[in-house]
Amino acid sequence: MSGKGFDDNIIYLTSSFAHHFNRALTGAFRRNGLAVTAEQFSILMLLSEEDGINQQELSLRLERDKTTVTRVLANLIDRGFIRHRQDSADGRARIIYLTPSGRKLQENAVSISASIYIQALEGVSGKEHDQVIGFLRQLNDAVRKIQ
Repeated sequence: MSGKGFDDNIIYLTSSFAHHFNRALTGAFRRNGLAVTAEQFSILMLLSEEDGINQQELSLRLERDKTTVTRVLANLIDRGFIRHRQDSADGRARIIYLTPSGRKLQENAVSISASIYIQALEGVSGKEHDQVIGFLRQLNDAVRKIQ
């Protein structure tokens, strides 16, 4: 570890990558006429994989605080992309579902996201990709143990 500055700091570089990727993704969504943010897209993606999960599970799976998820969900509900109903087993919980327009938005956003992802990985070999994924998983596991 050289510790020379931000350009050599793993935390800064991963945060910077996430920030710039999300900006590029949101910009690509806008250019293609999709009114969705990267944060909203992550919820739509999770619901496309597992529709009908409760709000708390969404927060846990996305590793986002409940307040943020509640705010994003309210926006998506207002725009007609998701709907919710009360959980029959727990009257306080809400089960979240994609609407047909939410599913269409998610499907359109996936192709745009894939394009940005491919562009971001241009010049990165399969071996380098796998090494970075393994390394980031290892770091995430270590940080989760600290919390």
